[in-house]
Amino acid sequence: MVRVMEQLQIYRSQGQHLFSGKDSTITVRDLLKWASRLSDQCATSSVEDLAREGFFVLAERARNEQDKRFIRETIERVTKVKIDVKAYYEAYFEEHLSKAFSEIPQMLALPRLIPSQQLKRLAVLVHKCLLNREPVLLVGETGCGKTTLCQVFSVIN
Repeated sequence: MVRVMEQLQIYRSQGQHLFSGKDSTITVRDLLKWASRLSDQCATSSVEDLAREGFFVLAERARNEQDKRFIRETIERVTKVKIDVKAYYEAYFEEHLSKAFSEIPQMLALPRLIPSQQLKRLAVLVHKCLLNREPVLLVGETGCGKTTLCQVFSVIN
């Protein structure tokens, strides 16, 4: 994790705009958040888990694809693990959230949800944040499902 932090700080110092603004680089707080996601499952955590959780904590908050790609590539290079997030989102959603997302909207008299790739991604990220008691900021276009997602999670948790 520290090697990833070093590589991202070098990237930032070379004039890149990774994490622009006051959180302009990976911080110790980011490392602690990343590590705490694995602490509960320490005995069963793998290098793949470490790489994936790092991607979720660091890259999924990036606002542009170049930064997200650089973070993924850095994590993959340091951990020597290929991160296949699309497959992970699909599998995680099916295992942990599929049933809730098919039953709860009907229970709340909401329109039927069609679990698109984007909805699955957002649902998985929110679910992981809630499980880890982390704050969530939902950003997206009008009508992308932010409110519906909150309504479903209000019943799940």
